[in-house]
Amino acid sequence: MSGTVRGWIFTGCLLLSHGAVFWLGRALPPRGEGGKVPQVVKESPVAAAAARPSPQEWLSRGREREERAAKQEKDFPAEVEAARQRLAAGTEDVAAIVTTGMRSDARNVSAETAAAFGLWLEREPKAALHELERWLNRHEWGEGDPFGSEIGRFLERDGRLPLRDLIGAVPGVREFVHDAAVIKISERDAGLALRLLRELDDPKERMELFTRRFLEARQFSGHIAAIRREFDDAEADAFLSHFRYIEGVEALLPEIRAAGFPAAALASFEKDRAEAEAEAPEEVAQPDLDQLPLAEQIKARLAYLQVHWRLTGTFAAQLPDFYDWCEDAGDGRLAAEEIITRAKAAVPEAAGLDRELRMLAFGELVQTSPREGVLMLRGGGVNWPDECPDSLKVLPLEEMGDFLKEFPLEGSLSRELRSDLVNRFLNWHLSDPEACAKSIRGFPGSVLRDDLTKRILEEDGK
Repeated sequence: MSGTVRGWIFTGCLLLSHGAVFWLGRALPPRGEGGKVPQVVKESPVAAAAARPSPQEWLSRGREREERAAKQEKDFPAEVEAARQRLAAGTEDVAAIVTTGMRSDARNVSAETAAAFGLWLEREPKAALHELERWLNRHEWGEGDPFGSEIGRFLERDGRLPLRDLIGAVPGVREFVHDAAVIKISERDAGLALRLLRELDDPKERMELFTRRFLEARQFSGHIAAIRREFDDAEADAFLSHFRYIEGVEALLPEIRAAGFPAAALASFEKDRAEAEAEAPEEVAQPDLDQLPLAEQIKARLAYLQVHWRLTGTFAAQLPDFYDWCEDAGDGRLAAEEIITRAKAAVPEAAGLDRELRMLAFGELVQTSPREGVLMLRGGGVNWPDECPDSLKVLPLEEMGDFLKEFPLEGSLSRELRSDLVNRFLNWHLSDPEACAKSIRGFPGSVLRDDLTKRILEEDGK
C-alpha cells in the first residue's frame, strides 16, 4: 500500500473519531457538579393540582365566555350594516366577496360576507341564491341565519323579484327562503304576511306564512278581514283552527266575527276555543334549561342533536372549555378522545356521563371531523349509527356513502328519517347531480339507497 493511500486512511479515521466524540458530547445530557448527571424532577400530583384553576376561576371563565358571546351576537347586526354601507358606496365585487366567504373554512359567517350577500341578492337574486344553495349543502341551516336575515330584509323591498319567482328559481333553497320569510313576518306583523301571501301559489306555503311561527294576537290586529278575502272556505277553516292556540285571541274576536268566515267554521272555532279554555291545565313553571343540573341539562340538549346550538348556564360554568376542545379536535390539534378525558378530569360528575358527553362532542365534530367523531362514539361503546340515527341528519352528504360502507347500519331507519335524508339528497342532486350520484354509488345496498335512486330517477323523468 502506498504512503499516500495510508495517509488518506489515517486522516479519515481521525475525522471520524473526532466527529463521534463531538456527537456524543451533544447527545449525552450535561453533567452537573461532581460529574453526575442531574436528575429530571417531575412535578408532583399535588403541585399539578395546585396549578389548576380553582372552581371560582372556572366560573369566572364561564361567565366571561358567555358575556363575550352575547356581546358578539348583539354587535353583529351593526357590523353587518356598517359593512353594507361601505360596500354599497365602493366598487368591490360583492359576488366575489360572497363566493370567497362561503367557500372558506371559517366556522362563522362574517359580517362582510353577510352584507355582500344582501347586496348581491338585490342585484342578481338568482345568482346569489345559487351560491347559497351550494353553501347550504355543506352546512347546517342554523349557521346560515345571517343569510336568512338578508333574505328577510330583501323581501321587505319594493320592486324586487316576487317571492314565487325567488323560490322557484333555485329549488334547493325554497324551504330556506320560505323560513326566512316566516321569521321576518314574526318580527313585523300579518301585513307583511298578506303581501307575501299574494306572491305564492302553493296553498301549504301560503298558510304556513301565518302558522309556521306563532304570531301574537296584536300582530293580526286590523288584518283579519283582508286575510279572509285571500282564502277560500276550506283555507279559512284551517286558518281559524290555528287561532285557538294564539294567546290573547279574545281581543280579536270582534274582527273575526265580522270578517265573513263561513258560519260552520266560525262556530267550530268558537267551540274549540271554549273547550281549550276549559281543558287548559294549571300552568306549572318550567325549569330554565340554563339552571338545570349538569346531567339533566346535557340530556335535555341531546334530544335536539340535529339542531346546532351550544349549552350555557350550568354547563358553561362547569365545563367552560368544552367547546374550545371540540374546535381543537375538529381542526386536528387535539385527539377527539381527549375531549372526554379532559371533561372527566375537570368535573367529577362527568365520569358518569361518558355516553352523553360523547354524543354532545359528536354533534360538534360531525361537520368538521365526522370520522373522528364516529370513532370517538364507538370507542365509548356507542353503536353508531344504530343508536343515534338522527345524527345522520347532520352528516355531510358527500361522506355519507363512505361512512355507511365503513360503519353499516345493522337495523333500519324510520320512514321519517329516510324521507328527511332523501329530500336532502334530492336538493343536492338539483344543484350538483354528478357529485350526488357519486356519493349514492358508494352506498351499501339498503332501503335508503333504493329510496334515493327511485326519487332521483323520478325527478330526472319530470
